[in-house]
Amino acid sequence: MSEQPPFFVSQCSSHSSPASLDRNGKFNIAVWNIYKQKKLNWQPVLTDLTQNNDLVLLQEAKLNLTFQQYLEENKFHVVMAKGFRLMNVPMGVMNVSTQAANEACAYQTTEPLIRFAKSTLVSRYPLSTEDQLLVINLHGINFDVRLTSFEAQFKQILSKVTAHRGPVILAGEFNTWHDGRLDIVKQLAQGLRLEEAQYKVDFRKRVLGLPLDHLYYRGLRLVSA
Repeated sequence: MSEQPPFFVSQCSSHSSPASLDRNGKFNIAVWNIYKQKKLNWQPVLTDLTQNNDLVLLQEAKLNLTFQQYLEENKFHVVMAKGFRLMNVPMGVMNVSTQAANEACAYQTTEPLIRFAKSTLVSRYPLSTEDQLLVINLHGINFDVRLTSFEAQFKQILSKVTAHRGPVILAGEFNTWHDGRLDIVKQLAQGLRLEEAQYKVDFRKRVLGLPLDHLYYRGLRLVSA
């Protein structure tokens, strides 16, 4: 798996990474929809996140020249699962980390109405315990009245999580703005024995009163959120 541009993962790629993601058994993680870097302050916000976290999971990352240069200059370990290209610029989910992933697999699910694809990135990171941390970065299908594509997107990861024997994180913007959507996610998490992070102060964006972003975990102890 290349650490140089264009950072893409196609299906599954592997790479030997001897360095562990955690520091003395602890690590920090952030989840952020970067909204194609449309906000003027995206760069200082991302810099703050990467300075204070070992792993940053981005959704709606737009790999234009400016963003590519930013990633190169800061020498991050980056993997990206492309959902689609717009004007030949890749869009998708991206992991930015202090240490490289051992393995990364990319998946795409097409939006039924607008026909653009949403992407999912499944990666493994080495830990100091000699375990592998399985990380799923997912941007949920948004325009799906029957929820068949939405549910199928989550079911793509079932075999990976079921077969994994170490710690697991499932996080991203799931677009759970409807009870039916949230029920699908909760049922999947329950079946996989994943616990949702609970926040002392909840700043997550909400639509119709429901949060869009989530972080579920297994085999880890949550210190704070």
